[in-house]
Amino acid sequence: VVAQRLGEVAAGRAEVAYASLGCGLLRFDFALLESLLAAGVPVTAVHLVDAQYDADGPGHQHHRAALAQFAAWFADRGVEGYAHT
Repeated sequence: VVAQRLGEVAAGRAEVAYASLGCGLLRFDFALLESLLAAGVPVTAVHLVDAQYDADGPGHQHHRAALAQFAAWFADRGVEGYAHT
């Protein structure tokens, strides 16, 4: 329902940027982005913000691995991912 509504709002737009705050290991973001793309929303950029993406933060390796997998999954679909702390 959320992706469908966002698809209606984004209708006619050439590009949509998505931002997520406190996104952790990206499970929710992965599912939402898949739904948005399936609904035809032209997401071209994803900004992921979480303090745990900091290289000095706890669990950094797990979060960087999740970011790398997320970016690789969507790269061939024209979605660029950006990580922010």
